[in-house]
Amino acid sequence: MSEKDYVVRDLVLEKQDAIVNLPELYRMGQKWFYDHGYEFLEKLYTEKTTDEKEQAKQTLIKWRSFKKIDDYIKFQFKANLEFKNLKKIKDEHDRYTYRGDIKIKIECYLHKDYEEIWEANFLARFIREVYDKIVVAGKFMRYKDEFADEVYDFLGNMKAFLKIET
Repeated sequence: MSEKDYVVRDLVLEKQDAIVNLPELYRMGQKWFYDHGYEFLEKLYTEKTTDEKEQAKQTLIKWRSFKKIDDYIKFQFKANLEFKNLKKIKDEHDRYTYRGDIKIKIECYLHKDYEEIWEANFLARFIREVYDKIVVAGKFMRYKDEFADEVYDFLGNMKAFLKIET
């Protein structure tokens, strides 16, 4: 079985009563992944009306992306964007946008032996473990640092777009 080495687990970014341009946020997020060399997949996009009278809706978006580093390791990036109580409003420039609650959950990990080449038998798994822990341990640490930098860059872009201060 391939191995997951978590870089970020359950990182949550929240903002109540935020003003957000959903199409612009979507484009910005997608562009970030493409600009950083990731394959991008929208796993889920659902919208449902939660309050007919106030025309409020709830939206859930699940992004999955990955970047192959070599034949043995790839960066896996998962982002769930949840929007609640979204109401259509006009912004200061007379453009339609939304106001509501935002929650973004991020999970990222290094996926080792993602093609499961070293899973053939016990000896192969043992050799892989020795290789991972002794021979290329420093290389994996550099990958984790590089990936963490990318994750926090993505997070910084989201915070700036949503005007969230830490």
